[in-house]
Amino acid sequence: MEELLLLALLGLGGAPLLRWLQRALGGPDPVADDSEDSAVALLRRRYAAGEITREQYEEMRRTLARDDRGAGAEPAPGQPPWPL
Repeated sequence: MEELLLLALLGLGGAPLLRWLQRALGGPDPVADDSEDSAVALLRRRYAAGEITREQYEEMRRTLARDDRGAGAEPAPGQPPWPL
């Protein structure tokens, strides 16, 4: 019985401890994720890797730009779709 209680306490305390340790060591915090920036960054990586065409990239970026936060502004005509 006491062994089960000890295991339960270790299990409950272990997850927050591991998360704290990950943040303390400079790792990404999976909970504190700015999804808009992550979506644009992922889109840029996919375009750079050749996984999607320029037309697909631009359409997806326009879709993300419609978000009420306004992230991912449209590039000027003739400008590349990524920041230089």
